[in-house]
Amino acid sequence: MKTLRHYLCARPIIANRAGNRIVAPEEFSLDYPECLILESSASSPENLSPREFLPPPFEAVPLLPPAAVHPGQIIAIVIGPSWKEADRAAGAISQEQDRSLSTESRMIWSSGDALRSSSVDPDEETLRDTHLVQGLYETGEQQHRLDAPLWAEVRTKKDQLHLRIPTQWPDHVRQSLAQALRIPLARISLDVVPVEGGRDGALFFPSLLACLAAQAHRLAQAPLRLALRNDQIALTGGRSPSTVRYLTRVNSTGEILRNEIDIQLDCGAYPTLKEETLSRLHLAAQALYAGPSPHVSARAIRTAYPPLGAFEGVGTAQVSFAREIHYNRLAGIAEEDPILWRKKLFRPEWPLLHNLADTVAENADFHRRYAAHELVRKRRMQLPRNSASLKGIGCAFGEQISGMTSGRERGSVALQLEQDGSARIFCSVPTPTPRLRQAWRAIVARELQIPLEQVTLETRYDEQQDNSGPRIFSRGVSVIPRTLLSACEAVQKQRFREPLPILVRRSIKSSRSKRYPGDALRSLGAAAVEATLIPATMEIDVRSVTMAVYAGTILDRQSAEAELRRGIYQALSWALKEPLDRGARQTNKEAEILGDPEVQRQYTPGFLGAPPRIKVIFVPGGKRDSSVGVGELPFLTVPAALVSALSQASGLYLDGIPARPREVLRMLQEEE
Repeated sequence: MKTLRHYLCARPIIANRAGNRIVAPEEFSLDYPECLILESSASSPENLSPREFLPPPFEAVPLLPPAAVHPGQIIAIVIGPSWKEADRAAGAISQEQDRSLSTESRMIWSSGDALRSSSVDPDEETLRDTHLVQGLYETGEQQHRLDAPLWAEVRTKKDQLHLRIPTQWPDHVRQSLAQALRIPLARISLDVVPVEGGRDGALFFPSLLACLAAQAHRLAQAPLRLALRNDQIALTGGRSPSTVRYLTRVNSTGEILRNEIDIQLDCGAYPTLKEETLSRLHLAAQALYAGPSPHVSARAIRTAYPPLGAFEGVGTAQVSFAREIHYNRLAGIAEEDPILWRKKLFRPEWPLLHNLADTVAENADFHRRYAAHELVRKRRMQLPRNSASLKGIGCAFGEQISGMTSGRERGSVALQLEQDGSARIFCSVPTPTPRLRQAWRAIVARELQIPLEQVTLETRYDEQQDNSGPRIFSRGVSVIPRTLLSACEAVQKQRFREPLPILVRRSIKSSRSKRYPGDALRSLGAAAVEATLIPATMEIDVRSVTMAVYAGTILDRQSAEAELRRGIYQALSWALKEPLDRGARQTNKEAEILGDPEVQRQYTPGFLGAPPRIKVIFVPGGKRDSSVGVGELPFLTVPAALVSALSQASGLYLDGIPARPREVLRMLQEEE
C-alpha cells in the first residue's frame, strides 16, 4: 500500500504485563511537539476518551482500558507525523504495573450442573454387570497460521467518515464505529480490503482498531493511519485450551448406558462469542452417535491472556477431540476395531456415516493395519523396546455445522448479466480469498457460457448488503457456489426473454430439516492417521493421513480439497507443535510498518522426516443435496486420530495435545 504524505501515523502501545498502564514523561509535549497520546483517563475530554466496549458478540472487549487486563493489550495510541517519529515517541513512554488488578483465573459463565465424581444410578439392577469408564482430555492453545496485516486508515470528507480496513466482518466494523463515535451508520463509509485467514486476528481486532483509529483521528483532526507492527500481530489470541472430562457407564456388551461430559474452556481475558460457543459445545457432545442423550456441563474460565476462542469450530474441535479419543478407548476396552465398534452406534437416520466409515477404512487399509499393530502392542511386553519402530493407526469422525447456530444467519448472492454480455457477482460474504474469487467466477463463466475475463466479482462493501456474519462462519467453498448455480439458472431462464441487464438475487437460507446431513447444512468427515514412534527418543513420524468427506454437492472440488489439505497440516501442527521461524524474509520498509499480506509466519508441523502421504476422498450423496462447508473437518478428526495412533504405538493411553515425545518417553520409563 502506497503511503500518502498527508496521513498522520498512529502506533499502539502494547502492555508488557497484566496491570500495566502508561507513564508519559513530564516533558513529553516538549520533546515530541508534533506527537499526541490517546489514552483512557479521567483527564481526557469525554468525546476523546474511548471508554466504550465493542458491540455483541464482543461486548466484553473494551476499546482502551486504563490498565491492561492481559499482556499484549493496547493501552494507548501515539500519533506522529511519520512512523519513525511515532515509534520514537512510543519508545519514550514507560509503563508501570497496577498490582491491585487481579489476574487470578475465575469462572465467567457456565451451563449445566457440574459433573459428579461418579455416575449415580439408583437402579441397582441396571448397575449390575456394568462398569464406569473415566477420561480426562486436554487440548492446548493453537496460534494463528498467518500474519494478516492489521491496520486502519481513516479520514473525514463532507461530514462523512471514510475508513479503509482489512476485515472479514464489515458490518461489525460499522456497528462498532457508530457505537463508539455515537454517529449514525449512514455517516460511515467502508472500503474493505480483502484479508486472508479466518480466525481471531481478522475477526474482532479490525473493529477494535477501527474505533481507536477513529478516536485518534478525532483527536488529531487530520487523516490518519493506525497500524500494528509485524511483531505485535501475534497478540491476537488463538484457539482456546480446554479440559474435557468424560464419565461413561457401559454394560458387558459395550453398550453405552449413560454419558456425562464436563467441558472447561480458557477464554482468555474476555469472553467472546459466548452464545455461539455454548451452542456448539452442546452440539459437538451429541454429534454423530445414537444412544442416551449425554448430560453436558460447560463453563469458561477467564485468565490473563489475550481473548481466545474465535477459531475454526469455536469450541467444536476441542470437544470432538475428547469425544473421539474417549470412544476409541471404549472400543479398546471392548477389544473391537474402533471403526466397526462405531458403526453400531452411528445415527440410524444418517446411513452416510456407514459409507464414510467404509470409505476411510478401505482407502487406509485400516482394518488390516489396526489388527496387525494391535497384535504387536499386545506382544510388546515380550519384546525389547528399542528393537524396532513402534507403529499405530487411529481413526476419528467429525461433524461440521455450516453457519452460525445461535442466531439466524443471513446472506445473499446477486448476479447481473450486462448488455455487453459480461456478468457481475455481488456476494454478502465479505472479502473472499483469491482462490474463492477464482472459483466463483469460473462457475458463472461455465454456466453462462461466457469467457472468464468477462466475469467480475464486486468486492467493495455495500452498506445495503445483508450481514452474513464473519467469514469464519461462512460457507464460501461449498454453499456460495451452490447459490451461484441457482442464480445462473434463473438468469438463463430470463436471458432470451427479458431485456438486458438482468439482475437475479438469491438468499442463503439454512434448512430446518435434520433428516439428512446436507439438508441440515452439516458435513461429515472421517480420518485415519498412521504414525510411527522412534523407540530411543519417541520422536513422532506421521506416515499417512486419509480423509473421507461428505460435503453435499461440491461444485469446485479442487478448492474444497485444497482447503482440506491446508487444514490437515494445521491440525497436525496443533496436535504436535508449532515452531515459529521468525526468519528474515526481506521486506520493504512500508511492509515492515504496515504488515505485508504476502509475509507469512513460517510454521513447520512437528512431525519427523518427510511430510505424510495425504489422501482425500469425497463421498457422494444424493443428486439434490445441499452444499456444505468442509474447512473445520480436519481439526475435528485428525488430532484425535493421530493421538489414538500414538496410543496404540506406545501402548499408553495418551489423552492430550500437543503430543510431545519427551512426555511419551517419560511415561514409558515410569512404566518400566
